[in-house]
Amino acid sequence: MQASAAGAGGGSVPLSERNVAFTHAIAFVAGFSVVFLVLGASVGFISSYVRDQVPTLTRVGGVLVILFGLQVAGLLKSPTLRGP
Repeated sequence: MQASAAGAGGGSVPLSERNVAFTHAIAFVAGFSVVFLVLGASVGFISSYVRDQVPTLTRVGGVLVILFGLQVAGLLKSPTLRGP
């Protein structure tokens, strides 16, 4: 006699298949956790070097926003910023 559990469709799924699915789900969640942990750590590491450049980056970002606004308004005709 094989242990099984009732599935959503009323059939039975062997316990070994459920264990495999559970193991895969745990591995999937662990993989995402590792990826986001590494991304968060690297952003924190990079931000420690960029912290001194915040005023410069703020000005550059402001200029880009103004240029994009002029492009959208049609006052700036840039082939680089033109859409498809």
